[in-house]
Amino acid sequence: MGLRLLWVTVLVGVALVSGLTTYGALAARFPRSSQAAFASPSPAQTASPTATATPSPSPTPSPTPAPDLTVTVKKIDVPAEFRYLIVGNAPELRLIVLDLDAKTANDVGTIHVPTTPGVQFPSISPSADGKSLLISVYLAAGGATVYLVHPDRGESQALIRGSVVSAVISPDATRFAIGRNDADQTMTGLWIGTIADGQAHRLVADDPSAVGSPPRPLAFSPDASQLAFGVGVGDTGDQAAVVSVSSPELRVDRSGSAVQVTGGDVALLNAVSGAEFRTDKELFAWSSRSAFGGVTATYVYDIAAKRSTGLFRSAADDVLITAAAWRPGADQYATVQRSACCGVDLPQTAWLRGRDGSARKLNDQPVVVGETWWSRDGSRLFAREGADDSTGVIVDLLTGRGVVTFCLRGGGPPPAPCS
Repeated sequence: MGLRLLWVTVLVGVALVSGLTTYGALAARFPRSSQAAFASPSPAQTASPTATATPSPSPTPSPTPAPDLTVTVKKIDVPAEFRYLIVGNAPELRLIVLDLDAKTANDVGTIHVPTTPGVQFPSISPSADGKSLLISVYLAAGGATVYLVHPDRGESQALIRGSVVSAVISPDATRFAIGRNDADQTMTGLWIGTIADGQAHRLVADDPSAVGSPPRPLAFSPDASQLAFGVGVGDTGDQAAVVSVSSPELRVDRSGSAVQVTGGDVALLNAVSGAEFRTDKELFAWSSRSAFGGVTATYVYDIAAKRSTGLFRSAADDVLITAAAWRPGADQYATVQRSACCGVDLPQTAWLRGRDGSARKLNDQPVVVGETWWSRDGSRLFAREGADDSTGVIVDLLTGRGVVTFCLRGGGPPPAPCS
């Protein structure tokens, strides 16, 4: 376990330092005028149904967050092509929204966090229309508060408080899923709830002392009827799984040679680092090898046929996928890849790949990028780059052009200097 934590810490440190490049290297992006497919993975395993388990009691949402923690937002008009980011330094963090059509960045609210050791950077999970957000604030000693935020109404409220390790909202903003690793075994596992009343029930039970606990939610299907999640299988990472949100309570079983999920009809897939639903019937997933093994690959899973199909697998053992995203309205997807070793400012290469196994490198000169996503119509491939320690940049990887700059701490907006 210690080695795994050390490896993850090194990778996270490298990724953070890699995000800081010189602004001059990005100047060209802002004009002054305004490999072959691999064999299909093993067929998905389907756990044999057993007697329906009695659902675990719903956790009582706590409207009272931890001391010295507040999330405040103002009412805004959510842009059609939006991206929410959290920037700044403790104790005052800023929630901003990027309007990628208007090429502007605007403040939405503030997140005041304690300055005690162990506080991690918050995460965001938005609905498809950007009008509902889950903001998870991770505090010291395993505590966390998940906020439900409505920027279009200027509202924010604490939804769940506990040992939450991850949280996602459904695209239609009707459901949420959280992974909890509380010391109380009746609370540990994967929970699913309804946004309207904040009530939740446990979908997958787990042992809080087990390596890889708890299962972490990855993505809802567009109609919120299916949930993809990752089951920790030890030092090698996570295995993907897909289940109906109406399933009886499942349980992670680590007693055998392989990790299983029992108690209902659940599909166990391949290794996974991230996943998204293309449609209600198909999941796109990718994985990256680690120091303990695994593969760097992409695949799709047909829910009706219960069949996985491999798309790409790296022939090199030292290649990682740092980001991947399916292109809307096309049989293509993007991957961002880099070498697993060694040093800082590691260059990354963006690829446009096809379901047929075709691949085209998008950037002649490798760059350093962070999160990557497609525009709604699939015409632009956005990526976050670092300009310097005070300025962030969003670029279009298809053209290599800059889209918008924003201040990480304050000041501006550009071209005024960031503080």
